[in-house]
Formats: sequence, C-alpha cells, structure tokens
Amino acid sequence: MAHHIITGNNNIDSRRTSLINMPTNNQIVQEAYDYEMKKLMERERRVRAVQQQRPRDNVLVQTQNTPYVPPAIDEIYEYVQEPQATPQLDRQLLPPRTLAAVPPQASPVKPLRIIIIRHAERADAVLGSDWSKKSFDRNGRYIRFSEHLPDALPTRSYLHHYVIDVPLTNRGRLHALKTGKTLFTNGYTADICYTSPSLRCVQSANGILTGMSRKSVSMRLEPCLFECYLNDFKRTLCFMTKDELAANGYNIDKSYQAFLSFMRPHDSQVDYYERCRTIMDMITERHQATGGTILIVAPI
Repeated sequence: MAHHIITGNNNIDSRRTSLINMPTNNQIVQEAYDYEMKKLMERERRVRAVQQQRPRDNVLVQTQNTPYVPPAIDEIYEYVQEPQATPQLDRQLLPPRTLAAVPPQASPVKPLRIIIIRHAERADAVLGSDWSKKSFDRNGRYIRFSEHLPDALPTRSYLHHYVIDVPLTNRGRLHALKTGKTLFTNGYTADICYTSPSLRCVQSANGILTGMSRKSVSMRLEPCLFECYLNDFKRTLCFMTKDELAANGYNIDKSYQAFLSFMRPHDSQVDYYERCRTIMDMITERHQATGGTILIVAPI
C-alpha cells in the first residue's frame, strides 16, 4: 500500500512539472513572430550592407580606371609666349578723325484718323417748325421767345432762310463744346475740318474745334455732305455764303474748292449714300500720305 502511495505522489509531481513546462498557444505564436522578425531584420541588414558597398566599389573602380598623371612642365608652358611690344603709330600719317554725316531723319507720318460727328440739337427739333415766325417781328428784329434760343442769331441776307437753314439751340451749342473738350481730353485734336455748309453743322464744328483748343483750324465747306431733305434741291440755295459766315466770326477757308461743287436735283437716299462714299474716298486719298486727324461734321 505504501508503494502505491509513493507512486501516486510521483505521478502527481510529474504532472505538475509537465504542466509548468508545457508552452501555451500564445507563447508559440509569439516565438514564431519573433523568429520571423529576426529573419527580416537580418535580411534588411544584409541588403543595406550591399547597397553601401556598391558606390564605394564604383568609386574605387573609377579612380583605378583613370589614374592621375601629372602633366609635364613643357606642356604647361607650351602656349605661353612672351609679351610683344605694341608698335608705335605715327599719328602724323593718320587721316584726321571726322564724324560721318548723319542724314536728317524724315518726320514720322501721323496715322490717318477720321472723326465723323452729327450736328448737335437744332432749333426746330425743340421749338417746332414755326419757330422762325415767332423769332422775328414785321421789321425783322429778333425776338428771343424761348430760353432754348441764343441771345443773338447770325446776320444773313434773307431771314426767311432760317425756316430751312436752322441754327443750334443753347443746349446744342453746349453739347458741341463739351464734345470737343472730351475729344481733347482723350488725345484727339483735329488737324483738318470738313463740314456741311448748313448752319447747324458749321456751328457744331465751330463748337467742337473750340473745345479742342483748335479754333485756328479753318473749316472747309463741302456741299455734298448735306442730305437733301425730301429730295428738294432748292434747299441747298438757302445756305449762308462763305463771306456771310466769316463776317459772323466763323473761321471759314475761303480758298477751299469743294470736291463736288454741284449737286444733282432730286437725289434719292441711295444717291446721297453714294455721294458720301465718293467724298470719303477723295478725302482719304488726299490725306493718306500726310496723315493727321480729320474732323467731319455732317447731317447724317
């Protein structure tokens, strides 16, 4: 019985020892993980060692393939020459120094610019077609019956011509002056001026030139710029003459000869367009070589 007891105790101790020494599942997994990590680290260390060794080998190979050979002394001083003395020139034999004649530069041609403007506000457009009947009494004295009319009208031979050849209103004269100032502010000043001989166009051109500070530019009267109203040729006979306009203070070029000094009676609207095209071609051809800014005022 004692033997069995001892044997039983030995079995119990051996079981306890085996239980203590037996690894668990977590320990097995951890050991496998550590082993794999060591293998990876060792492999990475070897790769780095190989990469660090390659550039050193390349440098060694390059230095061995191209050994340094010091140049010989003769090769260093092969192209070195002693400085030679500069020969002295006899200044008496040299020709006198003269400046080359510079040809005078031709003045640059200005670009050709054409400004076409319609006349400003006319009196009959504001006061009606019978404005002239209210403006003069039986003795021909001027009556300023509206604030739109100026203090005085230009003097002319026949007062009844005002029915057809109407002047500008005060607002129209002011608009023409402001238009000239605006053009002047933006760098546009007229060198030449063509205008229709109608009074409203002459007054508009005069106001624009005054606003441009170009009152010295004389106006060239061009009858073909006028549009015949209702194809009535007789209306063109009501214009003021050059002498009459000049006597009223307008700067008119009396020596100017119009491109087309006559107008066909009963012109149609198409004829007027063709006439304007012909005039524009003539003006462009005349001033193409000299250039400049051309102001054209017409009842367009």
